[in-house]
Amino acid sequence: MACMADLPAELLASIFLLAVFACDGVPALRNAPWNVCQTCRLWRSITLNDGRLWAHLQLYKVDGLCYGDEDGQQILIGPDGGLRLLRIWLNRSHNAFLHYFVNDLTSYNRRALHLLLDHQERWKDMGFNLAGLNYWQRIRLTTLPVAESLLVEIDSMESQDTYDDVRNTPHEFEVPFSTSSFVGVKVKGPLFTFPHSAVKVTDAVAPHLTELGLRFNETLTSYNLRLFTMPLLQQCPVLQHLKIDFIPNDEQILDEITTILTLPHLRSLQFFTKYNSFTSFLRHIDAPCLESLDVETRSIYVDGAQRRVVDDVLHVIRKTASTLSNLRFIHDTKLNFYHELFPLIQGTVTQLDVPHAHQVLEYITAVSGLGNLAVFPNLQVLIVTVDGSTTEECIHGLNQLMAALTGHSRLRFVATTMLPEYERDEVLGQLCREGKLRRSN
Repeated sequence: MACMADLPAELLASIFLLAVFACDGVPALRNAPWNVCQTCRLWRSITLNDGRLWAHLQLYKVDGLCYGDEDGQQILIGPDGGLRLLRIWLNRSHNAFLHYFVNDLTSYNRRALHLLLDHQERWKDMGFNLAGLNYWQRIRLTTLPVAESLLVEIDSMESQDTYDDVRNTPHEFEVPFSTSSFVGVKVKGPLFTFPHSAVKVTDAVAPHLTELGLRFNETLTSYNLRLFTMPLLQQCPVLQHLKIDFIPNDEQILDEITTILTLPHLRSLQFFTKYNSFTSFLRHIDAPCLESLDVETRSIYVDGAQRRVVDDVLHVIRKTASTLSNLRFIHDTKLNFYHELFPLIQGTVTQLDVPHAHQVLEYITAVSGLGNLAVFPNLQVLIVTVDGSTTEECIHGLNQLMAALTGHSRLRFVATTMLPEYERDEVLGQLCREGKLRRSN
């Protein structure tokens, strides 16, 4: 029998990569070189000569302490260790495409950016956390022939001078990706994340974008929204997937927005807002082909704001009722609006996520008036419970729902909970013992 050492190194490396992906996927790859080198001399030799094992890296605190991937083993290195680690990874990766995320790329480590720019032709899936605009000016003028995803976060906006620099930055700039990278393929980027979204992608990229993510924090103003964000979305005629995170403090920034965005090819829309009812932004999006709507609101406790959130979501559903098939609406409201919702989605929506155990009974009541789920032959239901729900409430709510689902063999039922682990196990364990729930992988 041939021993492992007799197998070609390329085959051994491929086997290892498959094993890593089957276990933990990309997070494990970030620590793969360290782990494999410590196995034996054979694996060390393979690792040092296979660039694919060095193609994934996630660095924190490049200018000081450096940590490896937080989901796996942590790598703790002293001052300047991040630069040394980055140089090792780049040298060992050979010609492999790079999937790197570098956090806290500050002015103390401009050498780190220079190292990365030396390998710009291999940037595939890159992310940066920058301390200011200077580094962004370098990155945005870089030619990236094979890039699929680019995530850029800019911090340190406390200084008024820095903020003025951002505000006055020309919003027309070049992102010179190779156009051929975006033709005929599903594009994952470029994904721009800015505190103010002061970005306008030029014609070299925007006409080919199919996916775009935007995140707004407390520094967002109506000026930035009108002059940068809305024009950016208008430049993306083939956009299919849009994700927006709204976390500003002032709801009045939406008052000056009058533009209606028509996105004829948009198929999925994800929208998250916290503290304020920024769901009114949804009223400015016209998506006649929308198939999936995912709206999540958190910490909205004012009664008037809760009603506005519900009205905004129902408005979008009414406009897209003929095409919508997947609806997820996770919210903090305690309003019973299901009697308004179900007439809009019956016969079209095949997957619906319903929040809060205490609303399960209201949900069942609303559905029973429409033929006890008969109008949803392929409905998938997700019940999400929140902190504060007792074990008894969870069991009662799940029992009520399963009673309503009896006789619907094609219906898929999924239950998750935010209860503490021991209470969650108690809830699911009791339902399994009663034969009402079957464990599944």
